[in-house]
Amino acid sequence: MIVGIVLVIVVLAVIGILLEANSPSLSALTVPLLPTGFAGELPIPESEIQPVLDRAQDKARERYKSAETLLLWKTILTYSSLAATVVVSLVAAFYGRKPDSFTSSDGVPASKLFRVLAVLVVLSGALTQITQQLEAQATKRVESATTLNALLVQATTTLYDEQTSLSKAKITVQQLEDATNRPW
Repeated sequence: MIVGIVLVIVVLAVIGILLEANSPSLSALTVPLLPTGFAGELPIPESEIQPVLDRAQDKARERYKSAETLLLWKTILTYSSLAATVVVSLVAAFYGRKPDSFTSSDGVPASKLFRVLAVLVVLSGALTQITQQLEAQATKRVESATTLNALLVQATTTLYDEQTSLSKAKITVQQLEDATNRPW
């Protein structure tokens, strides 16, 4: 019993350390700063351009943050799956004999113990599947944010260029608005 408690504490400590060391961060992905105080002549008034740029910038940040949250949950669930697998392995290794030939030290029949182990195995498999889905969604959101970010940089360059025609500026604003309003 004491060995089991110590092993569970060790597993939880290792998971905590691994979570801390592997917590995901997309902080390297940054949304560009928007120009302020532009003194040139713009094809569209800055009062119309700035809100579109601000919304795109906010949406890109929101998508990065959402991806970061999904990756954090993926990490937590990955280690939870690992913990479930480790517990099953520890119990199997501790008893090390056929299920019908033992009862637990608490007098719990083997069939009940095996039900618990079966639940842990199923939980581990389900958590593994969920983590794959979380990673896929996070990747999709990062790609979406990166695309929006690149379009934002391009639009900012185009819109704050004095040589840009009115028609090109309107097309650029519309493209940026469409990309901003597009779901993930």
